[in-house]
Amino acid sequence: MPQRIYHRSQHRFFDSLVAFIAGVSSLGIALVAQKNGVAQGYSPTQYLALTGNPAVSGIEFHFYPYSLFSTLANNDWPALLVLEEYPIKQFPVIHPLSLTGLQGVHGAMVANAFVKFFEETRSLVETKYSTEPQKWPAVWNFGRVMRNALGHKGVIKIDNPNAQPVSWRKLSYSPSDNGKPLLYHDVTAVELILLMEDMDALV
Repeated sequence: MPQRIYHRSQHRFFDSLVAFIAGVSSLGIALVAQKNGVAQGYSPTQYLALTGNPAVSGIEFHFYPYSLFSTLANNDWPALLVLEEYPIKQFPVIHPLSLTGLQGVHGAMVANAFVKFFEETRSLVETKYSTEPQKWPAVWNFGRVMRNALGHKGVIKIDNPNAQPVSWRKLSYSPSDNGKPLLYHDVTAVELILLMEDMDALV
């Protein structure tokens, strides 16, 4: 299967992605403990599934928390993350761990990861391209609109009524879309990870 390998030395969103994956993985263990009164750590064969929007990315990521948690348990930080990529099946199998019922918590975690990456990298974009967002690469302008949406409860918020539309993949937004919900409607964690990857490549 295809793999996406992210390196701390190469990807500016790496630490944010680690925090997101660790948070979601920890939530999975906490839910099991809450339900059963006890929970074991992840085994090397247990994976977490992040499912994307079939109409946008068409993929899901599988992540095995065992290695990450072993590293964090030793008070260390990983140097790389590996996400396995699978096409979304028409009738998906039941995953060993699924968090689709906790979109509020899950969404807040990935929103924080994306906003953190955007704000920490924005100065580099302004130095390389311009302090005027309309002169940024298209994917960064789209990311700016996404960042604003994630900072406003996951809905589109474009203050300038004359702003030009922004596009990425099959998604496009303009001021007429103000108030439209995005998170877990148009995008999931999968799309936001792919968007950070595309944005990071242009800095």
